[in-house]
Amino acid sequence: MNKKWILPIVVLSLLVVGVSAKLVNDWGKAQVNVEFTEAITTVSEKCTFTAVAGGDYKLCMLDVTNNLDKTIDVDITLRVQKWDGTEYVNLADDDGLLVGLTEDVSYCFKGQGEMTTPVVITDCATQYEDWMLQNANWLDWEVLTQPYPGEYDISIVEGTGKTQVVNLTTGELIITGEEISANLNFQPVIYVDSASGLIPGNYRVELEISPATA
Repeated sequence: MNKKWILPIVVLSLLVVGVSAKLVNDWGKAQVNVEFTEAITTVSEKCTFTAVAGGDYKLCMLDVTNNLDKTIDVDITLRVQKWDGTEYVNLADDDGLLVGLTEDVSYCFKGQGEMTTPVVITDCATQYEDWMLQNANWLDWEVLTQPYPGEYDISIVEGTGKTQVVNLTTGELIITGEEISANLNFQPVIYVDSASGLIPGNYRVELEISPATA
């Protein structure tokens, strides 16, 4: 009598296993696709100049945005490099180069400082150099330099707000633990000048913004 129930029980067990397997298979196909973009966006993060040694200074304005809804701690690296025939390498042994970094040009975009004399400033994106010359004392600079007295044009960099001068011995100036406010957009400017004794070649200045390590 008991033997008559063996087959149905086995079949029922197989059906239950089959349902379980299909459920597992369906859950296994569930997925979430996520695309991440940068927390910090830097436009024109690399500036490459070709110039005559001892000639006019060069400026490059960048555009940096914190895309987060919160303040972020970052490290900022200002790096000076020279083409060695194969790649750009950090500059550590050439005299006659002055490189500066300031973020205070952002005041121009806020309509602050002298905006009318001697030049009327209507477009900071194209007139930022004029604003800098009219407001040199507004500018805090981080400066990398090799000693070469008397040959640099410091009409912009000589503002009273200059904060740090570092001899160019490693090719890098690292500014640690800086804060960038939530959703902040600002415009740092890189300044490059040379002395007539600078060894000819192709040089590059690079600004890197990365999450703080300390």
